[in-house]
Amino acid sequence: RRWGRALAAYPVLLIASVAAFSAVLASTIPAVATDEMAITSYAALALLHGINPYLQGATSGALSHYGLSDYYWTPLSTGGHVTWLSYPALSFLYLVPAVALGLQGRVILVAATVALMAAIYLRYRGYGSLSLIPLLIFLVDANVIYYPVGSVPDILWALPLGVSLALLRRHPRASAALYGISLAAKQIPAVIAPYL
Repeated sequence: RRWGRALAAYPVLLIASVAAFSAVLASTIPAVATDEMAITSYAALALLHGINPYLQGATSGALSHYGLSDYYWTPLSTGGHVTWLSYPALSFLYLVPAVALGLQGRVILVAATVALMAAIYLRYRGYGSLSLIPLLIFLVDANVIYYPVGSVPDILWALPLGVSLALLRRHPRASAALYGISLAAKQIPAVIAPYL
């Protein structure tokens, strides 16, 4: 019985360790390390100032505002680089609370990563000692930690998609709503639609 309680603490310790490592790692990486994060954070800032971030030129100052090296800019085949916000809208709406509070956008990304790990654990917690295995599989790819800290916002669509898939059989309406939220952040989850 005591062994069971100790085993139940491992997932919590693992998730807490990922959060702590992310905080340490954040001190070695610029706060905004991708043009996507610079543009979406700047769009959130524009929205807070009452400016429609989809207007032409509304996010053109994003890269210089965050001091992002041109090494990280996405080039265009016609010359120049990307400076505008792309659809869908949820990609930047997620960041509005962080920007309003003066927090780095990657705080939202790391929190979403920790939330996804917690969701994975909650989904498989009934499997006793095996409940740790899905978390370990999740962490096989170190980019799961490095991407959110390094300003790659893919977790913003992966979190609702992952929870959607976990709820698919028991709560199909909630699953559908979360799938829609995932699509509202990025269109990549549309690839999964034929398999649902």
